[in-house]
Amino acid sequence: MSTTEVAQLKSDSDPATIQDPTTQDPAKVAPHSLSSGSQGAGALTSRGQHPLQTNWKFWYVQRQFTPQDGATKQEGGGALQQKKFDTYRERLKDMGSIATVEQFFQYFVYMKKPSEMPREIDLFFFREGEVPMWEESPNGGIWITKIKKDDNINKMWESLLLSLISEQFEEPRVIGMALSLRTKERLLEVWLKDGRNEKVRTNVSNKLRQVLNLDPDSVTLYYKEHQKSIKDQSTMKNGEGSTYRKKSEVDQRQPHPFSHLGASAGQNQKHYRVKAPSHI
Repeated sequence: MSTTEVAQLKSDSDPATIQDPTTQDPAKVAPHSLSSGSQGAGALTSRGQHPLQTNWKFWYVQRQFTPQDGATKQEGGGALQQKKFDTYRERLKDMGSIATVEQFFQYFVYMKKPSEMPREIDLFFFREGEVPMWEESPNGGIWITKIKKDDNINKMWESLLLSLISEQFEEPRVIGMALSLRTKERLLEVWLKDGRNEKVRTNVSNKLRQVLNLDPDSVTLYYKEHQKSIKDQSTMKNGEGSTYRKKSEVDQRQPHPFSHLGASAGQNQKHYRVKAPSHI
């Protein structure tokens, strides 16, 4: 990662206590504990740190919009697709592996808050061994929520990160999340390695609503299969909007259990017959 890219994500915290994770071994830096003073929570590594269930990585990419010149337009579809794949993979920056709670907070406190980050960037947090690219998990998909102007994006980002390292989704097919900061909109995404099982998709969407405390009456989540994203070259375009309905409300519309239950207000609005999360 370049000096400029690091500066874009770097917080203004005291450098004497928060060191640059791109140049320091996080395990050698004074740890920041997740626990509120408890000394016996969880197993310890040989270095006295608390291991995560799986290793994780932060990834970063600067969004680019390059107009196609005449030569590019004349390329075949497959060649152009491969060129975009290669270019994106080259720009995708691996920010290092995280194996313990303390290493996670080493990175987290070093970064700027999302409200302070520049636009036109994507920041990913993925299980180690997984790469945040549609092509790497062709059977997968993404749950997306649009962040409104009045939403506390910093709190939402923190809550979703903590839910992943603590395995609150209880689903190994959840492989990571993304924060997409664009000029006109901000998105939070949860990525599934394999999204073909509708019950799994539904459970993940319910947990996402719960973790982010999303209002079921006003917030629509969007699901997009990776295959469709590859075809559209877009995360949001033609995404399927899903509104939440309690079981009793769904029964009055369509009686079919655990399946898409027909169109709602919009052509792509679908309902799921699921148990209501505890916060509703």
